[in-house]
Amino acid sequence: MGVADHTYLIVGLGSIGQRHARNLRQLGAGRILAARSGLGQRPVPAELGLEEFPSLEAALAAGPTLSLVCNPTSLHVPTTQRLLAAGQDVLLEKPLAHNLDGVADLLALAARQQRLLFVAYTLRFHPLVEQTRAWLAEGRLGPLRYVRASVGQYPPAWAPQYDYRQNYAVRQDLGGGCLRTFIHEVDLLLYLLGAPQTVLAMAGHYSTLETDAEDIAEIILGYEQCLGSVHIDYVQKGRRHSRYLQIIGEESSLWLDFTQAELTLTGAAGAVEEIKLDDFDFNQLFLDELRHIVDCAETRTPPRANGEAGALGVQCVLAALESSATGRRVDVRPWPGAR
Repeated sequence: MGVADHTYLIVGLGSIGQRHARNLRQLGAGRILAARSGLGQRPVPAELGLEEFPSLEAALAAGPTLSLVCNPTSLHVPTTQRLLAAGQDVLLEKPLAHNLDGVADLLALAARQQRLLFVAYTLRFHPLVEQTRAWLAEGRLGPLRYVRASVGQYPPAWAPQYDYRQNYAVRQDLGGGCLRTFIHEVDLLLYLLGAPQTVLAMAGHYSTLETDAEDIAEIILGYEQCLGSVHIDYVQKGRRHSRYLQIIGEESSLWLDFTQAELTLTGAAGAVEEIKLDDFDFNQLFLDELRHIVDCAETRTPPRANGEAGALGVQCVLAALESSATGRRVDVRPWPGAR
């Protein structure tokens, strides 16, 4: 079996829902169903050949075998609960939720139904992230002392033909804000280092963007022997060096520039090892993610990012928001089973 042998249900047809639909077509998918509320701004291209349904129940009655949840963050938990209860394996777009209400019950439902819950942490599929993990496992950097992830993008530039103010990513009521939207960067540190012990952060609305959510955030993640930090903003224009990972170890330092697809390892004596991915297409990560979820669904093997990993990321984001509001460190308890 493979991608072509399933019927897919996409819930929500904004930019990410349509991206998944295009990618499924590219991978040879046949039947793709879509449940949409009609609230989205974006018309759906006819060439995608989607069978649209006005409700989730009607779409489920059409017989999907694998579902993708791509609606606003505030709707993720109730939507996924309904899909799991209907016997679906689910790819859930990040973040898993806008808060932790109902999350423990959601994970328990997935276990009880023996269904797989995938969280779309796309950076986990980047070949340079996997190379970084390999070098860390080999001890190439020595004991780690500092890790920083940074990302900045400007919402009005995402889709200039649409009103960015209606995008869920800038609306508190839909679970938006830069911390939740770019939870990828938080997860990147969790993927490499595991759960931190404490979180200290400042976040707020500093720019002229018309949003009621935070648009710049600085987070410090405290580990026993290592300090982590994450920068996220909705202000940066352009792409060069707007997304990177920096790791400083006792023996070597690492720099991963996502926008240039370059990875550099520099030793204490100045020796440099570089990897450059020429003509790297970022969409390849989404294609690999789809292949992965299909393979896991067919073989019943655990996904690269499970529901517990999604919950841990949300926990850290909420800790950052709490820290920013109170000016205090917030302790983090590891989420059992996160991977």
